[in-house]
Amino acid sequence: MAEAENKISAEEAAEFAEFKKSRREAEYALALGKLVADASMPMLGDAALKGVCESAKRCALYGVLVSPVRVAAAKKLLGASGVRVLCLAGGTGESLPAVKRAEVRRAVRQGAREIYLFPCRSALAEGREGYLKREVKSVRRAAKKAPVMLVLGGLPPAQVALGARAAREGGAEGVCVRQDEFLSAVEGGAGRLRIDALCAESVQSLEACVRMGAVRVCTPCPEHLTELMQRELLSEPPAALKK
Repeated sequence: MAEAENKISAEEAAEFAEFKKSRREAEYALALGKLVADASMPMLGDAALKGVCESAKRCALYGVLVSPVRVAAAKKLLGASGVRVLCLAGGTGESLPAVKRAEVRRAVRQGAREIYLFPCRSALAEGREGYLKREVKSVRRAAKKAPVMLVLGGLPPAQVALGARAAREGGAEGVCVRQDEFLSAVEGGAGRLRIDALCAESVQSLEACVRMGAVRVCTPCPEHLTELMQRELLSEPPAALKK
């Protein structure tokens, strides 16, 4: 009788271990599905872009973020993999709205599925909310069905909050901020918008961003972060990674 009980106990333990393993694998896949590889740096060459896109396909990331001049190349490299092309538009932010509209229209025609937009930095610094709303509305129309996300990372809290209000009232899908800027974005009204996180470089940072509500997490080091997740998330029970 005791042997039967021990046998059942061992079987149950094995089933529970398999359940935990499956759960960790699912959480790992969910984490990968939130990641956006940042390939928007000006110094990124053709070989480096190809490497990022190959890695994104291999790891089934959500997307690859590129500059406007790289949209067509990234689209070709990603092919039918399901990994999306995202475009970082707006230059330094000080381009005229007409220039931003033209840039966004071309990016969408070439295959960009989402737009990360640098809003006018001087308007943010000077508190010109009306200008920012008009700029967002203008770009939003040019993007057609592609979501527009305002990039507000690295700005003072008051400017992040102002940008979040302009995003909400101008019809943008949401904002992109760093981990320590989530509160400022929410105070500006981004709590009713999508929030994406910028610059995640560790598993802990990724987990923290997801816990705070980030829908997507942009990282400049996708290969490194993926390797860290493989070691940390699949070797031991991870912190919850839930939407």
